[in-house]
Amino acid sequence: MTIELPSIDDLDYDTLVAEAKARIPVHNPDWSNYNDADPGITLLQLFAFMTDSLLYRSNLVPERNRRAFLHLLGLRRRAAVPAEGLVAFDATKGPLTTHLVPADTEVRAGNLPFRTARTIDVLPVSALVCAKLPSATELDTASRAAYLSMYEDLDPEADDVQLYDTHRLEVPAGASRYRPVGIAETVDRSLWVALLAPKPALVDAVRDLIGGKVLSLGIVPDVVDATRVLPPASVLRSQPEPRLVVSAPVPGALPADPEPRVPAYRPLDTTERGDVLVEPGVIDVQLPAPDDLVLWPDLEATEEGFGDFPPPLEPAERARLVSWLRLTRARPSAGPGGALGATFSWVGVNTTHVEQVSRVADEPLPDGTGESDQVARLGQRSVLADTVRVRVDGVEWSRVADLRTSPPETAVGAGTTPDRDGVATPGSPYVFTCEPDGTVRFGDGLRGARPPRGARIRADYAGSEGAAGVLPAGGVKTVLGLPAGVQVANPVPTWGGQDAETIEDAEARMSEVVHHRDRLVTRQDFVEIARRTPGVDLARVEVLPLFHPQLVGVESPGVVTVMVVPRFDPAQPDAPRPDQMFLDSVCEHLDARRLVTTELHVVGPVYVDIALAIGFDPGPGRDVPDVRERVQTAVRTLLSPIDRIPGDGVDAWPLSKAVDPLEILTVVARVDGVARVNGVRLSLPDGTALVGALPMTGLELPRLVSLAVQPGDPPTGADVAPPATQLLPVPAIPEEC
Repeated sequence: MTIELPSIDDLDYDTLVAEAKARIPVHNPDWSNYNDADPGITLLQLFAFMTDSLLYRSNLVPERNRRAFLHLLGLRRRAAVPAEGLVAFDATKGPLTTHLVPADTEVRAGNLPFRTARTIDVLPVSALVCAKLPSATELDTASRAAYLSMYEDLDPEADDVQLYDTHRLEVPAGASRYRPVGIAETVDRSLWVALLAPKPALVDAVRDLIGGKVLSLGIVPDVVDATRVLPPASVLRSQPEPRLVVSAPVPGALPADPEPRVPAYRPLDTTERGDVLVEPGVIDVQLPAPDDLVLWPDLEATEEGFGDFPPPLEPAERARLVSWLRLTRARPSAGPGGALGATFSWVGVNTTHVEQVSRVADEPLPDGTGESDQVARLGQRSVLADTVRVRVDGVEWSRVADLRTSPPETAVGAGTTPDRDGVATPGSPYVFTCEPDGTVRFGDGLRGARPPRGARIRADYAGSEGAAGVLPAGGVKTVLGLPAGVQVANPVPTWGGQDAETIEDAEARMSEVVHHRDRLVTRQDFVEIARRTPGVDLARVEVLPLFHPQLVGVESPGVVTVMVVPRFDPAQPDAPRPDQMFLDSVCEHLDARRLVTTELHVVGPVYVDIALAIGFDPGPGRDVPDVRERVQTAVRTLLSPIDRIPGDGVDAWPLSKAVDPLEILTVVARVDGVARVNGVRLSLPDGTALVGALPMTGLELPRLVSLAVQPGDPPTGADVAPPATQLLPVPAIPEEC
C-alpha cells in the first residue's frame, strides 16, 4: 500500500510567489510594477522556484529517515492479517454425484478471493439440525393422563411426560445472530442432524453415493464470557481429546417386545479440526457403508420422536431422509476448559475453513540493473511478506529481515551469479527483503548481492485485503473451478482480518518497543501489548497481577489476569462481552510475549445487573422529554463499562468501585435543565431494593438493565420498567417425549 507521508511544508511555487508579492507594499511601497518583465519579480520567481525545489526534496527525507529509524530499532511493520471463516458447499441442485474440492480452491465474495484450507468431499445431501427443547406448555390433569395412556405400551414404567418443542438451528429471517442451542438445555442432551436427499426418489441413490465417504460437519459454538488460561511454559500441555461424539442408528429392526424398544446408536470415527466447543471448526465424520446407513424399518408412527428416537419431521422432509446423526457431549476432560458446555449457533455439512488470501504466481518484476540497492514493487500493495519467493534467472533467492547482516556478493567467489542450481543456500549473499506494502529490495554488493544486469526476476507471493475480508454471513457466493451446480456460502460472518500496519502506526509503537522490548513484564507492558492485538477492536484492558479469577480475595503468585472488553457486541451493546474467538486472538498475541513462569488468564468482565429509578424537577421553561433524555444519557455514560466518548471527562466505570446512589444523584444534579433531584432508587432487576451502595469485587462491573426517569418522585418498584431481556421467539410444534 502507498505510505502517506507528512509534509514539512505544503507551500508550492504559486503560493510562494503570491505571498512574496503580497509583502511588497509593506516593505517597499514605491514598487508598483508586478509584471513578469520586472527584474524584481523575476528574482522573486527564481527564489520561489529554488524554495519549491528544496521543499520537494525535504519532504522526501522523512520516508527514508523513518524507515531507517524503524530498522535501527529492529521494528518491522506488521503485515495484513487475513480474515478467516467457514464456507459450506451445496451440491444438491446439480447432477447427483459427489465432488472433490481440493485444498486451495478459490471462492469469492464479489472480487474478494478466499481459499480453502483442506480437501473435502462435497456430498449431495443437505442438513436439518434439530434440538429437543423443553416446552413451555402447561398440561392439566386430564391432558397429562391422556399422554400417559397414549404411551403406556411404549414405557409402562413412566410416571410423567416431558413435552418438548423441536427447535431448528436455522438462520432467522432478517436477523444477524443465530439462536444458540446448548446440549445441556435439551431434554435428551443431544443435537440431531438429519441428512436429506434432494428428492424423495433419490434417497436410495444418495445413500449409495455417500456411504463410506467422509462428511465434513461444520460447527460454530456460541461461547461468551469464557476464560482462556495460558499455564506456565513448564507445564506439559496434553493433546485435546475429542469433545463431541457423533453416532448413527444401529441398523436392523427394533425388538418386537414393546417394553425394550429402545433405539441403539453406535459412535462413528471422527476427526476434529480445532476445538469445536470454543472455536469454529470442522468434524470429519466417517459415514457407515451404504447397507448400514439406514433407519429402523419397523418404526411406528406413534414412536416417532418418543424417548431417544430422533425428533419428528414434516412429511415432505421425512420422505427425503437418508439417515440421522446424533451429536452428544463427550466426557469432560479434567484439564482447563473441560467444564465448558456445548452451545452451538450453527451446524452444517460440506464445510471447510477458508482464509482471505490471493495467490500470485510467476509475476514478472523489472529485470536486474546490476546497480546497488535495486528496488522493485509487487503488483499487490498488501502482501504477506512470509509468502514472497523471488527467483533471479531461475534461482530462488532467500528472504531476510535485514540486508545489513548479509555477506558481500564476493563471499562465494562468483561475484555476480550463484554457483549452484535451484535455491541459494543460507548464509549466501543472494538475498532480498520485502515490506508489507510489496516493496522488494536487493543488496548493494557489500551487503547482499545485486541482481545482474538483464537478469530475469520473477516473484510468487500471497496477498490479503486485511479488514476488507471481514464479511457478514452470505458474503461468499462464487466458487471457481467446480461445476455450475455446486454452490457455496459462508453461514456465519468471517472474522479476524486486519489491515497492514502503516508507518505511522509502527512509529507509534517505537516508544513502547524501546520500553518493554515486546515482553510482558510490568502492568503497563500488558496493557500496551494487549492493545496491539491484531484483528480485534479492544475498548478496555485491565491487568490484575496476583489475581486468579476463581480465587477472589486470595493472592496467587505467578498469576496475572487480563480482563478485555470489546468495543462492539451486537448481542449486548450496552455491556460488550468477548467471545471465544476474541479471547483466542488476544491469547495468541500474548502467549509469545509472556514470561515462561507466568500463568496468564484472559477473561471478560462479570456483569452485575442493576436497576435505577430517578425522580427530578425540571428547570423553569425546560422541556421534560429533553431533560429526561439528558439524564438518561448521563447515567448510562457514568455506568458504562467502556469509555464511549474519549475526552469527555467521563471514563469507564473502574473495577472494585461500588455503585453508590449518592454519586449518581450528584451526576444527575449537574445535568443541564435539572433544577432538583428528588431521589435515586437502586435495586436489583427483580425489584429488590438496595440500601446504600452496591459493592463490586474482582472482575465485576455494573450493567444497567432498567432505567426509569420521570418528573417528581422516583417511580416505585411497581412503576419501574421491567429489565430488558433478550427473548428470541422460536416457532415450534409441541411434541411428546
